Formats: sequence, C-alpha cells, structure tokens
Amino acid sequence: MDQIKKALEGKIGQRLADRINQETVVMGAIVAWLVGYFVDSLYITMLIFGASVVAALVACVPPWPMYRKYPVVWLPNRPSNEKAAKSQ
Repeated sequence: MDQIKKALEGKIGQRLADRINQETVVMGAIVAWLVGYFVDSLYITMLIFGASVVAALVACVPPWPMYRKYPVVWLPNRPSNEKAAKSQ
C-alpha cells in the first residue's frame, strides 16, 4: 500500500502542468467552436470541449514522472518570533 501511495504522491513541476492544461483547454475550445460553428450544433461544441477538459485533467492531475523531473523548490520556513506572536 505504501508503494502505491508513494507512486501517486509527489512534488510536480507546476509550470509544465499549468502550461499543458492551459494549452489543451484553449485549443480544445477553439477547435470545438470552429467545428460547432460549421456543423451548426451546440451539442457537438460542448462534447468536443468536454473531451478537451477531460484530456487536460488526465494529462495534468496525476503526478506523472515527466512532472517530477524538476520539482518546485520552496523556501524554508522562517522561525517564528514569539514576541511578535504575543503582541498580536
């Protein structure tokens, strides 16, 4: 169970995932609008756009190994100042 948990968790590169997400959704919206316009069907437009959102979710939500190559480096926590905390 720990191996499964470790495989599903992990720090991911937020920039890459965000870029893939934005490009997938925007391109899906453009393609959906064009196809829906020429076919004259709102149903087809929503179907294509929904498929692009699902594709973006599958590409960006799981911590795929390509996202874990360059994890975000966070700054270390600063020690809290007890005097500042007590005065507030």
